[in-house]
Amino acid sequence: EEALYEEHFSPANETGELPDGWVQKKADNAQGNNLQDLADDDTRWWRYSELFDMGYDEFYSEWIHTEDASMHINWNVEAEENVYAITPEIELPQADEITLEFWMYFPSDWVTELDILLELDGEWEVLAQFVSDVDENLYDEAVNIDLTDKVGTARIAFVYKWSDGIQMNVDAITVNAVGVQDEPGDDDIYTITFEAAEGEHEYKYFLVEDEPSWDLGEWEGDPNRTLMVEEEMVVDNVWADLVSSIDDIDEDQLLSVYPNPVSSQLYVSSNSEITDITVYDITGRMLIQQTEDVIDVSGLRTGVYIIQVNTTEGTEARRFNVAR
Repeated sequence: EEALYEEHFSPANETGELPDGWVQKKADNAQGNNLQDLADDDTRWWRYSELFDMGYDEFYSEWIHTEDASMHINWNVEAEENVYAITPEIELPQADEITLEFWMYFPSDWVTELDILLELDGEWEVLAQFVSDVDENLYDEAVNIDLTDKVGTARIAFVYKWSDGIQMNVDAITVNAVGVQDEPGDDDIYTITFEAAEGEHEYKYFLVEDEPSWDLGEWEGDPNRTLMVEEEMVVDNVWADLVSSIDDIDEDQLLSVYPNPVSSQLYVSSNSEITDITVYDITGRMLIQQTEDVIDVSGLRTGVYIIQVNTTEGTEARRFNVAR
C-alpha cells in the first residue's frame, strides 16, 4: 500500500489556519459550480486545537481523532452558503485500488450535511453525501470512498452544506493506493549503440534468462517492431513483457496508429469508417473510450497499452507505447 496523500492537521497553531495548500471557497451549491472566495466574516473551516480560541466555553478534546488538531467548522445557519475546504493537488496514478479515508465527528443534534467532492483534471463530481440524522459518526469508524480508476491531478473538497447546522470535525485524511504501476527508474533504462544499414528493419525485445528464447519476447508472433533507417538517429523505445487479455486483435487489417511511442496525442486512421475507439492497459482494464480519431494520452503513465478500434468492417487493435 502506498500513501498518496495524508493530513492530520498537526501541528496545532494559534491562528486556526488550515495547512499550506488548502483553500476555502463558498457557493450557492455543492456541485463545485461558481466557487467564490470567502469574505473575512464568512463562516469557514478552522484548524481546531487547544491553542486556537474559537470562543467556546471549553476545549473539547473528543473533537480531535489523532495528534493535536482537526479540521472544524461551526454552525452556519445565518449564512446561506456552502463552505468548501479543498485539499492541495493529489496525483492519482493507475492502480489496482485507490481509497480515500477520513474520520468525522458528525453529531446528530441538529441536521448537518457534508458532501465530498472530487475535482479531477478541472471537473468536479460528487463522491458522497452525508446527513447527520442518518449518518451520525462520532469518530466511531473510518469513512472509505473508492477512487479506483480516477487517474490524473485531483483535489478533494469537504463541503459543509447550509442547513440547521451544528459543529463538526474531520480528521486523519488519507489517500492510499494498492498496485500502483511503477514509473521506470534508472535501473530500467538501457542504452545501446550499433550500426544498421539504410532501409527498413524489423526487431523485437527479449528477456534473457539463462539462455535466449523466443518464448521470452515482448509478445508471441507478429507483428515485429519496425524501424526505417535513413541517417544517424536516436530511437527511444519502451518495452515490457506484454500480457494481453483483449480479444479480436487482428494485425492484418489496415489500421494506422501513430506516433509510436507517443507522449501526448495519438492519431488513428483506418481504411474503414471508425465507430469507436477504446484504450486498455496491459491487464485489459479500459482507460479511454471515444469516437474521435485523435486521442489525448497525456494523462497515461509511461508504459505499454492496447488500442482497440471498432470499424464498420470489424475490430482492429494495436499495441502502443507511452514514453516521455
